[in-house]
Amino acid sequence: RFSPEVWRRPDLWPLPNVWLGVSVENQAAAEERIPLLVQTPATVRFLSCEPLLGPVDLGEFLPADFARRSAVTPSLWVIVGGESGPQHRTMDLAWLESLVNQCRAAGVATWVKQDSGPRPGAWGRIPERLRVHEFPAYSHWRKSLGIELAV
Repeated sequence: RFSPEVWRRPDLWPLPNVWLGVSVENQAAAEERIPLLVQTPATVRFLSCEPLLGPVDLGEFLPADFARRSAVTPSLWVIVGGESGPQHRTMDLAWLESLVNQCRAAGVATWVKQDSGPRPGAWGRIPERLRVHEFPAYSHWRKSLGIELAV
């Protein structure tokens, strides 16, 4: 367990169990929300690009720039998926492929969740090469901070 002292010690931030993310459904959302995420201390920061409703260029937000603008270099994770439900909007597979390729080139863990369609969790039109399930590397944070979390 953490003692109240932890909250007053900036040398312990970010806490190893704090993961923060923002929804990024298109480029406008990326430009509005990612800069706020960059300013917030977290062990893992993630982008939930779902439902993906338009193309997203993460160029300025991928690790090199992300690290330059962050107080602490975190792990980054990108989750991508289409919208599901009876009134779903169709995700363009070119948008999905672009995000997966950007993340691969930058060494960012990516999780492709689903295609757009009437039922959640369906791969649908997503080709095998884009069915990516990666997790961010984050275990190093617990060791470097010397903190054991109580369960």
